[in-house]
Amino acid sequence: MICGRDKIIELLDEGNAFNDRIEINIDDKNAADFDRNTQVGNDSIDIRIGRKGYKIACNYDFINTMDQNVDQYFFDINIGDEGYIIYPGETIIVGSVERVKLSGKIIGELTARTRFARMGLSVCCATKFQSYSDAVVCFQITNLNRVPLKIFPYQKLAQLIIHTIADLPNNVRGNYANETELRKPIITKKEYSGLTDDSIKSIQRQRPSVLADKTRDGNDDFKPRIRKNNNTMTVISKIFKCLSAILSMLISIFLGIGIGSSDQTIIIILGVVITLLVVITFILDVIRDNNLV
Repeated sequence: MICGRDKIIELLDEGNAFNDRIEINIDDKNAADFDRNTQVGNDSIDIRIGRKGYKIACNYDFINTMDQNVDQYFFDINIGDEGYIIYPGETIIVGSVERVKLSGKIIGELTARTRFARMGLSVCCATKFQSYSDAVVCFQITNLNRVPLKIFPYQKLAQLIIHTIADLPNNVRGNYANETELRKPIITKKEYSGLTDDSIKSIQRQRPSVLADKTRDGNDDFKPRIRKNNNTMTVISKIFKCLSAILSMLISIFLGIGIGSSDQTIIIILGVVITLLVVITFILDVIRDNNLV
């Protein structure tokens, strides 16, 4: 059964008389305290992203997902006050501000907030949040748009839905059950169970190579294209503005020397052309300023 707002508030109450309990702690001293008035909705709890995260390096020919040192393929990122740009197709991993602890006959289900999904921002989480876990939430954030998207620290990107369950869950302790800070992926020997010795040896022989023409950030192919397109649109915009000014001067000259019936037609045509140039220039400026290509 999904818990509504009143039940969630009851579970958050330190003085509740039940074993079922939600505890939310904030370890980031720069973040505002958890606010149940604004973060608890009708049937969920809004969860904020923190400042620290990581992303996978893009300067390898491939990534061995079964490498027990897989964390070497990632590097840290920080989301500053001015925000962090996620480029099209890019994925970053960010930890939550809230550290959530669930106790008793309740479990959590994490899901993205609809308003940001409608912007093309995909926010995936480890869907199930186990009871007896005491950990930060891991956000996988991907930009599905053709335009760069900017996110900000402490933005509410996901929501935690609380379910009550019939029986007391097992006191499971996974690798990330007590993750007070976001950690990089962990590949243990358990992942090799069920594989033959030959398969394991084959996997361990797969060593990726570093690509000299790529950077670990991976956006070098995208940024120059934006700069090139923006420069092109700037030049076209300036040309159109000059044409508009010249045509406006011609109209002024015609009006100054007196016009006949044939000149009126010319002035109307020039006026229409100027209007089109102004509209096109405005559209180009908007596209350029918002990096839409």
